[in-house]
Amino acid sequence: HSFEGEFSSLCNSVTEVFVEENAFVELDIKQSEVEMAIHFNQVYATQKKNSLFDISTVTIGGGLVRNN
Repeated sequence: HSFEGEFSSLCNSVTEVFVEENAFVELDIKQSEVEMAIHFNQVYATQKKNSLFDISTVTIGGGLVRNN
């Protein structure tokens, strides 16, 4: 989340998720950025047998936002 004001910002985030056997992981991401903000987001997930990974991303605003 970026701060209101006259300045631009850059956020470069990386999230790694390791889901073990028979496990369930739910990841909810909310990106709320000001108009001048740049936000890069990378999510990497590794899953084992019979696991479930669920991700939801909501982006509100931002000058440039990229989700991988």
